[in-house]
Amino acid sequence: MQVLKFGGSSVGSAEAINQMLSIVISRIEKEKTIVVVSAMSGVTDELIILAQTAAQGDVAYKTIIQNIQQKHLDAVHALVPNKEQSGIISLVKQLINELESHSENLFMLKEFSLRLQDKIISYGELLSSKIISAIFESKGIKQEWVNSSELIKTNSNYFNAVVDKPLTYKNIASYFAAPENAFDLYIAPGYVASDAEGHTTTLGRGGSDYTAAIYAAATDAIVLEIWTDVSGMMTADPRMVQNAKEIPEISYQEAMELSHFGAKVIYPPTIQPVMQKNIPVWIKNTFDPNHAGTIIKNESSSDKNFIRGISSINDICLLCLEGSGMVGIPGFSKRLFDALAKKQINIILITQSSSEHSICVGVNRQDADLAKIAVDAEFEQEINTHIVEPLMVEKEVSIIALVGEQMKSHPGVSGKMFGVLGRNGINVRAIAQGSSEKNISAVVATKDVRKAINVLHEEFFETTYKQVNVYVAGAGNVGSKLLDQIKKQVPYLQTTLRLQINIVGIANHQTVSDVYMQLLGKAVSVVACNKIACSSPYEHYAKLKALAREFNTSFLFETNVGASLPIIGTLNDLIRSGDNINRIEAVLSGTLNYVFNNYDGSIPFSKIVRQAQAEGYTEPDPRLDLGGTDVMRKIMILAREAGHKIEMTGITNESFLPASCFNGSVEDFYTEMEKQEPHFKKIYEAAAAKNCKLKFVASFQINADRKGTAKVGLQHIEPSSDFYHLYGKDNLVLFYSMRYPELPLVVKGAGAGADVTASGVFADIIRAARV
Repeated sequence: MQVLKFGGSSVGSAEAINQMLSIVISRIEKEKTIVVVSAMSGVTDELIILAQTAAQGDVAYKTIIQNIQQKHLDAVHALVPNKEQSGIISLVKQLINELESHSENLFMLKEFSLRLQDKIISYGELLSSKIISAIFESKGIKQEWVNSSELIKTNSNYFNAVVDKPLTYKNIASYFAAPENAFDLYIAPGYVASDAEGHTTTLGRGGSDYTAAIYAAATDAIVLEIWTDVSGMMTADPRMVQNAKEIPEISYQEAMELSHFGAKVIYPPTIQPVMQKNIPVWIKNTFDPNHAGTIIKNESSSDKNFIRGISSINDICLLCLEGSGMVGIPGFSKRLFDALAKKQINIILITQSSSEHSICVGVNRQDADLAKIAVDAEFEQEINTHIVEPLMVEKEVSIIALVGEQMKSHPGVSGKMFGVLGRNGINVRAIAQGSSEKNISAVVATKDVRKAINVLHEEFFETTYKQVNVYVAGAGNVGSKLLDQIKKQVPYLQTTLRLQINIVGIANHQTVSDVYMQLLGKAVSVVACNKIACSSPYEHYAKLKALAREFNTSFLFETNVGASLPIIGTLNDLIRSGDNINRIEAVLSGTLNYVFNNYDGSIPFSKIVRQAQAEGYTEPDPRLDLGGTDVMRKIMILAREAGHKIEMTGITNESFLPASCFNGSVEDFYTEMEKQEPHFKKIYEAAAAKNCKLKFVASFQINADRKGTAKVGLQHIEPSSDFYHLYGKDNLVLFYSMRYPELPLVVKGAGAGADVTASGVFADIIRAARV
């Protein structure tokens, strides 16, 4: 005997049923077969709504019945030749009449009953199985319709009944052993059963899988095949993880763990009956029957993927009982579990601190309010005397589980799991791990589930490349160059650094610095090209740095000073290695250096500035450069990175621009510069007369009291100075420190331009990715 189960999607339409028919016909040529079918897709949900609508006294229940009838009649019309339809149509209408009668009883009572609801819901499987049985008959294939309700016996826990296995197995064995029931093909409805009084019960949502497993175990079947709309089990839910992989084989224990923790392919209780009989289970795709699928068996083969899969359960609540009076006192856990059990509240996860000060359990969200009432009532005396706190209920949480039998022989799995969650800013609220080490479970905020599963999947299953998702805010000069550089560098990054950079979004750059704190607080690394954040009030700057440390993420801004020159990185290395900065002298404006390197009085100063702007060296408003504001920000950032608290108001700016140049628009600025040409020529001639060059220099000096002073301004640079031979748009920084007291550490190179700035941002992205 073999058992084939077809889910709702596999019998959800005429096309699907035709596919199912061809699969079954090919199977019965080799072995006697029991086919277990679910209701057509969506019908069980409609029947639940039907029962609720009727119980509320709403005549709309009749419309629901009409829709259900039409759906099944449409399937008959599409699948059965016209001359053979009348008998099947009569059968469908008879079942619909029975359904209508039960619904009318609920409507008249106006009182919801789980027993009547089970009776109504059972018609989904009855209708689909009767129609499929009749279709086989119409094709000349001898078969027997089996009444699962008569054979599978349960208790009276309606909607989620518990099977009496000894009696059920005996009933099924006797039925198939009877000579009058000797057929090659049997069609049975899944999901439905009955209690000792003969009332219809159901086995819980997804219970048709369980029905099939019961038939397989009771008949000692050679195989159980579960046909669905996916090609087997996967390492994660493909709706959440784009790169989820197929699992060719998996053990019973691993499959149970994954199904318990939310894997939808198989109903959790299904495994137990077949595992006891060592019956292999195949998960197959009705719509791709040649695909191998997944086999579930006693042991899965050992391979490098010692983690089999990652799963999750949403819609849970975490219940925490804690109090100083619990320490060292036996019985608290038992009383907690008893209080929940009396209210038939299922516990999904348990975790307890070693100090015995608290115990936490996970339950379904719909049970949370009832659980609090029950537990608070149980511990009322202890709560009133402040020995125990009232039960705390934490909602909007979910469980993620890492599953694999071979974890026990691979140390460090837990550390790796919680390390990757921590690095990605995912807070773990509770942890549970069985002594068998088949799964590690963690409770996280529901809003973090998708991110958690993806980063875990990348860590354990996608070892080829580290995936780095980049969101680019601003695609102007620098942003567009950055995108080009990333695109060209893809092969190198993959081959050499094993990095895969994914551009996941591009946005307007306005106000992006306002969300840096939120991003860092979510462990999202920030690479800042704009100086707004780091030149903001010191308190805000320090908070951003602190958030990066707290959430173990990166806040990088190398291009804030000197484009891609390693200025901030070098300064950080000096400080981290124990050096102390005594003085910084620098030419930090590529714009100003370009302007004064090209201005000799023969061409108007305003034209030189326009040329610098046209070549992308200036800020959109060049006054930020020429007025010294940009250089002030840069020297302030360097001073802060050297460990000093400094604000813009504490920096002296010896500006060379006349005050009138700061009025009006950018065009007004250029017009005013033309008027002020004699002023600029006078400045140049004064320097040239001394055989000096003009450079806009920033300096930061540490005084004897270890307090720093900073200033910026135009200076006459003599030929003996390091700054004299500084050409084009180059920057130069001199670090005088405890280790470099006389001869400074020098950083020199191009300090402006979209290409070099983009390359600095790119380098910071790679640094953040490799943390």
